[in-house]
Amino acid sequence: ITDCLRVHEYAYLRDLKRKCLEGEKFLDTDTHLCKESWECARQAAGATIRAVDAVLCGDTRNAFCIVRPPGHHSGPRGAVPSCHFQKRPDMCSSGFCLLNNVCIGAAYARHTFGNPRLCDRIRNASLIEKIAIIDFDIHDGNGTAAIVRNLVPHKEKLPLPPSWPMMEY
Repeated sequence: ITDCLRVHEYAYLRDLKRKCLEGEKFLDTDTHLCKESWECARQAAGATIRAVDAVLCGDTRNAFCIVRPPGHHSGPRGAVPSCHFQKRPDMCSSGFCLLNNVCIGAAYARHTFGNPRLCDRIRNASLIEKIAIIDFDIHDGNGTAAIVRNLVPHKEKLPLPPSWPMMEY
């Protein structure tokens, strides 16, 4: 979970895990959940971390992780509000994404292999200076963009319909 906390806020992870384990059926309007969703999402993120280790320790030249659930729509707090959020707040969606696997892998790589003190302790590890995230899906990876923009979590007041209680996200 430590690796997930580098990109997702604790409250989001806590609530996601609770919703899954309690058997809630939906995270939002189109993102379905089941009791196994939390463990599946953790396994997908773990596969990404294992791939980073394999490449940066020289065990393989490259890696491609085909994992479900996907991740590029999941931001620091889950669903990322679109530009249409004020018109249709009920349509804010995680796009079937629970954890942002590519950002978790990139943050892990930056923490582990971007730090000379940590990298020196790992056999055959390569020190990295830059990380590129290439999203070749047909549409925007808005969660990935939000995580990269918000490397330091912060509180933000979102405009909500007048009937909703004021909350900080």
